[in-house]
Order: sequence, then C-alpha cells, then structure tokens
Amino acid sequence: LHDLKPWTWTGKSPKAAMDEVKEVINAYEPGQQGIDGGGFAIKASGDDYVYTQFESLRRGHIDDVEFFVAPGTAADAQEGNLLIRSASRIGFYDFGVNAMRLNTLSEALAKKGGWKVDRIDVKSHPRYWGFNCDGGDGRRAPFNVRERWPKMCVNEVTLAESPQY
Repeated sequence: LHDLKPWTWTGKSPKAAMDEVKEVINAYEPGQQGIDGGGFAIKASGDDYVYTQFESLRRGHIDDVEFFVAPGTAADAQEGNLLIRSASRIGFYDFGVNAMRLNTLSEALAKKGGWKVDRIDVKSHPRYWGFNCDGGDGRRAPFNVRERWPKMCVNEVTLAESPQY
C-alpha cells in the first residue's frame, strides 16, 4: 500500500501516541473481516516505533506493518505525525487486506481521541482499489474482493484505465 498520509495526533507526547498504537495492535482481533486469521506478532518496538507481522490463515502469507514517529519530533511535543508502512511480502495484489487492516486500526485509534486519520477507500486510493478489485475477482484471490468489500469497489479505476508503471 503506497501513498499513505501520516496519521496525526494532538494532546499527547510521542511516547503516549506510540503506546496507544501498541494498545490497538494488541487489541486487534485476528480473523476480523476474514483477514489475518493466522494472527499477528509484534517483532520490534520502542518508544517511537513498532513493527508487526500479520499472517493469513490458510496460505500463511506474511504482511509487514510498521508505525514510527516522524523523525525530528521532540520527545516533549504534544502533537506529531505517525508514519506507516504496510506491505505484503509476496505478489503484487493484496486484495484489500492491508487497507482494511489499517482502517480497523485507525478507527480504534480515533476512538481514543486526539487522532486524525484518513480512511483508505476508493476516493483516497483509486488505483490501489482498482488493481485489487479487478485482480481479486476470484481468479487470483481466494475470495472475490468486490463481494467482500463492495463499498471499496464502486467506481474504482480498472486495470485497463490505470497508467502503467
């Protein structure tokens, strides 16, 4: 998943913000929306960073997700940016799994207050959803992306319409 805007927080220190990120990761329910049924493991963490591996149930695919406080943020700052990287290790398509996982985590953070996060949807990431809705039609994915997440596949950019790399 590319072109993710930083999530922002206010009213808390970078350490407190990262503690909340770790809380929502630890409260994450494997298997929600039919994804990450193999669970997850936090592999590294610190006051300004957390790296987690999420695993699919049947195929054992691993996705790497990293959250880190933007470099240069003072330890006593009361606002800042959280940078995010979420990627599948294998293949081009992720069939919307990384986006739905991040949406679930960001919604949990938003409920804690002081967070501004943008949902990863067809409006914010039309190419991402275009590729995944088109590619996840049951031929390449173990499920049909359009059926699983129909709101994300409305008016998406199709592979034929998308500029080539």
